[in-house]
Amino acid sequence: MADEYLLLSGGIYSAVLTALYHLWERDIRDLCRRMLRYYPVADQKNKIVTEQNIQEYNYDKLKSLLIFWGAEETIFPEVNLLRLIVNTIKHGSGPSAIELVKSNSRYYRMLALLCDLDLNYLNNSCDEAEILDIDDVKYFGAVLSSFWVELGKKISI
Repeated sequence: MADEYLLLSGGIYSAVLTALYHLWERDIRDLCRRMLRYYPVADQKNKIVTEQNIQEYNYDKLKSLLIFWGAEETIFPEVNLLRLIVNTIKHGSGPSAIELVKSNSRYYRMLALLCDLDLNYLNNSCDEAEILDIDDVKYFGAVLSSFWVELGKKISI
């Protein structure tokens, strides 16, 4: 019964983290579309970036736009960690999971049970299994709140 509870609660917390990240991503896309109206940008091929381009941009391109408009690089690492966690939750093994194990093996280990991840990627011994909990939701909620505060200090419309 305890294992089922852990899986259920871990699944609920992973769903909340996924929702938090996707709301953040949607809001970032909205901000970028608004910013384009006031501060047009050309891409690497010297073509004007359109609102449609924004919809298709991945995390790295959105981040580059925000940095171009004045955002500090230092506000992105924890958001990127959340992105890796969410992509690992959604897709299981893959590029984000590999990047997650390199950048934060603790979260990789937490997701291993939920996402059926390969524990052979972990170099150290497996301690007692942890699973996502409310503290992770609170932490990443605070990360995203802090992100918006810091971004607001650098970018305004």
